[in-house]
Amino acid sequence: MADVLKPSSLIKRSFLYRIHEKAGGVFIEENGFAVPSNYGQSVREEITLAHQMGIADLSHVSRTGFKGWHAASWLEKKNCKFGLESNFSYLQSTGERILRLSPNEFAIVGKIVNDSDFITELNSSLHPETDEGVFIVPRSDTNCWLKVMGVNAPSMLAKVCAVDLRPQIFPDGAIAQTNIARLNCIVTRHDVGLATTYDILTDCASADYFWQALLDAMDEFSGGPVGVTAVYQLAGVG
Repeated sequence: MADVLKPSSLIKRSFLYRIHEKAGGVFIEENGFAVPSNYGQSVREEITLAHQMGIADLSHVSRTGFKGWHAASWLEKKNCKFGLESNFSYLQSTGERILRLSPNEFAIVGKIVNDSDFITELNSSLHPETDEGVFIVPRSDTNCWLKVMGVNAPSMLAKVCAVDLRPQIFPDGAIAQTNIARLNCIVTRHDVGLATTYDILTDCASADYFWQALLDAMDEFSGGPVGVTAVYQLAGVG
C-alpha cells in the first residue's frame, strides 16, 4: 500500500488542512503543499457534485497583488495585459489572471495546475528603492482562495451575499468586492468546464469560519467539498 501523505509532513499547508483531514481528505503534494485530491469519493462522483454544488480549496496556488499610483504602468512594463475597466478579471496568455480592483490596485492569481514562475518573478522584480509608487500586497500570505461551483452556486451565495451574482447579471470575468457571510471578500466569476464557478479571496485568519459558513449555506443543495483532481478534470487539465 502506498504511503498516505500527511499534511504535517510538509512545511507548506493550507490554512484549512485540519478541516480537510477531518472531512476524509486524501492528500497529494502540489506546489509544495499538501492538497486534498479527493474526499473519499471517485473523481466522477466529485465532478458530478461540482456541477451541482461544490467547494474546493485552492490556497496552494500562487497569488499576489500590487497597488500604488504607478502600479498599472509598472505591470504593463512587465508584459501584463489588462484593460481600463476596474472590477474585471483579465486572462493572461500564460494562464494567470489579473484582477483589476481599482485604477491603482491589482490582485494576480496563478494557474490552478502547473503553476508557473510568473508570480514569483513579478514579486522578485519589484525594487522599492527604485520602483516608486508600487507596493506589493502579499496575498498568498494574507488571503485564502476558495472555488465555489455548480448550478446551485448562485442560489447558495444569495443566502450569504447581498450582491446579485446570478450568471445573467454577473458575467464571466466580473469582480465584486463585497461581504460574504460577514467577511470582506473579492469574488470573481471564472467558470471551469461547464460548471458555473466563483473564485473567492478572503482573510486567511477567518478561513475555518468561512469554509464552514459556506458548507452550511450549501447544505440545502446537498453540496460538499471537492478535491483538486475533479477541479483539474473540469478545467480540462487533469
